[in-house]
Amino acid sequence: MGNFVDRFAATVILKKKIFIIFLACINIIALFGLLHLNINTDFSLFMPEDSAEYALYEKMNSDFSSGEQVIFLLDMGSGKVDYSKLNYLKDLEKKISGIEGVKNVSGPVPPFIPSGFGVKKLNEIEESDVKKILEFEEEMGNLGGLVVHEGKNYGMFTVILENTGRNEKLLKEITGIFEKSGMNFYASGDLYLQLKILDYVIRIVTIIPPLAMILMLLVFRWRVGTFKGTFLAIFPAGLGALWTMGFLGWTGNELSLTSVLVPVFTIVMGSADGLHFMSHYIDNRKRGMEKTVCMSDTLKKVGKPMVLTTVTTVMGFMSLTVVKSSAMQQMGVFASIGVTFAGIATWVFLPLLADGVKSFAKNKKNGETLKKDVLNEFLESIWGKKSVVFSIVLLIAFIPGIFLIRTDLNMLSMYKPETDIRKGIEKIQEATGGGLPLFITYKTDSDIFGEEYADRVMEFEKKLYSEGLITKFVSVYDIFSTFNKILYGNSEYPKNQVQLNLMYGMLSTQKNNPVSNFINRSENLGRILVFPRDLSGEILDEIQKISQDDSDGKINFAPVGIQYIMKGMNDSIIPEQVKSLLIAVIMVFLVLYISYRKLSVAFFSIVPICITLVSLFGVMGYAGITLSIITSTMASITIGVGIDYAIHYSSTYQLFKGEMSSGNASVKAFEYVSKPILANALGLATGMTSLVLSPLQIHNYMSILMWTTMIVSSVLSLTLLPTLYSRFEK
Repeated sequence: MGNFVDRFAATVILKKKIFIIFLACINIIALFGLLHLNINTDFSLFMPEDSAEYALYEKMNSDFSSGEQVIFLLDMGSGKVDYSKLNYLKDLEKKISGIEGVKNVSGPVPPFIPSGFGVKKLNEIEESDVKKILEFEEEMGNLGGLVVHEGKNYGMFTVILENTGRNEKLLKEITGIFEKSGMNFYASGDLYLQLKILDYVIRIVTIIPPLAMILMLLVFRWRVGTFKGTFLAIFPAGLGALWTMGFLGWTGNELSLTSVLVPVFTIVMGSADGLHFMSHYIDNRKRGMEKTVCMSDTLKKVGKPMVLTTVTTVMGFMSLTVVKSSAMQQMGVFASIGVTFAGIATWVFLPLLADGVKSFAKNKKNGETLKKDVLNEFLESIWGKKSVVFSIVLLIAFIPGIFLIRTDLNMLSMYKPETDIRKGIEKIQEATGGGLPLFITYKTDSDIFGEEYADRVMEFEKKLYSEGLITKFVSVYDIFSTFNKILYGNSEYPKNQVQLNLMYGMLSTQKNNPVSNFINRSENLGRILVFPRDLSGEILDEIQKISQDDSDGKINFAPVGIQYIMKGMNDSIIPEQVKSLLIAVIMVFLVLYISYRKLSVAFFSIVPICITLVSLFGVMGYAGITLSIITSTMASITIGVGIDYAIHYSSTYQLFKGEMSSGNASVKAFEYVSKPILANALGLATGMTSLVLSPLQIHNYMSILMWTTMIVSSVLSLTLLPTLYSRFEK
């Protein structure tokens, strides 16, 4: 490798202009690729490929010829609800129902009101109708669209979309109508959450990566001591992020909720090799080495570990491809591409850029040097038995935390409490008793309007409510019972078939037919709209259990919805995570063994990562951070990035071992790599701290976990590894 490095260093200097032109062309192509980049906010990307829950959800939408359901709550203030307000609400309903692709709109103004022995359709509202409308809405109770809460009046619109596949565009159009009203409004529903993600993803991709670079620049500058060297260390990672985004744009790939972090991961993790190169290059230049000799010597010492760390980081991310989720597979592939591009930029273009710097300022002997020396001395002081004891203490302290880990992720918990969408859903739940809904489908063995089935379904609803599992429910039988009370003064489900058929005919002829959303009479299928108390796995499990217990040959209940799809995904996390980790650890071990041809080096390098993984999962358990399909990526990142420190130390130790005794080689290797390792660990953790500005709660968790893994893996690589090599390697 020595001859290759010498030739490469000479070529970089001699062919500098060609390399610069080539770099400029790549960057221009990548910038144009950004213009073709699209964002996909569909939650189905998270779903397992063979999800039975998703298949049920799709079947339900097909059976009822419906798509997503969205709830809007319009704040009408504290004034009296009069003719002008009701007329305005009716006008909004007409505008929404007139949009192509909207199947049904249930608004605050009822479709008809009792009038004499019949009913009066409310296609247009008259002044004389106001009193009857308000009385009608009051009698409707939970089924009504006019809500009074804490002295304020709210109008609730429940919008059912057709299963057309263009729901996001529809929702933007509907939301635009409410925005033009000039009133405050709140929205809830799985589709609305997906729509808001688009705004959040754009914010994340435009703010977080630059901020991460700035934070890392400050930390690296503090540890390395020169701004020029620090900037050059990060620059190749920035190139890698740009090339990756450009590549995704040109190849027609899309950014999702997970892959939006690819540029952040590329910058944060791709800068590790650049920092190691610049740290050693600067030290050699300060010793008076000529540029070509300096570059050659630096690449001989760090070139091999730079390649290995890129490979192992890629392996850590690629292990995510075994998870049965398109979002995680994309994350693994895209992040691997980003790290690879960053590695190529570091190897090919960083020496070129470093050669263009005439000189580097010398570190002043100030507090900065003192901090660096104190930290190094502290780490050296716990070599030997202390490092072994420290490792054992970590294992003892964090292993119990692993058993506290919960696998739970729902669409609402992904957002921070202070986000508008979280506040909006909580406001709807507070005012109306229902936030994010799900459906419970049922199938009967004969006519679904039979009295026996009506009683069974309404008993089932009351059971869920009395158990505290749901806060609100609506079925076709509740609608008929309410209308029976309003029209005929009987609050029970109509036993008279003639009355039932009259009401059914009356409702089914309305443009916004509320019954069609709840039954498929030809197939004897029905569904109940329920609002869970919360979306935790415990609540969903109980609803599912009662649904199974109350099912028999005559009627069968089955809860269906995005929440159950995500629950199925959560339940599969642990076995998928174990498989992913085993693959990543085995692959990294094999790469290290093939590279160094020594079992001891491969084994010793893996030990700090295994302890770090225990610490990672222990912190998750103690901090209440749920293991989800997103936070589980941290384990793969830990393997891919944390192993970098062990590789750099092990490689340098092997290099010096041939020149001196084992003990001295341990000290020399420590002195050579401690500065860039500590700078990198602090820089990566600080860079990931930029995620606190993300509106997503899961990104906060990732920042906490990154601090844990970087500190533990770097400290163990600089304490336990020297101990293992100096005491046990023969």
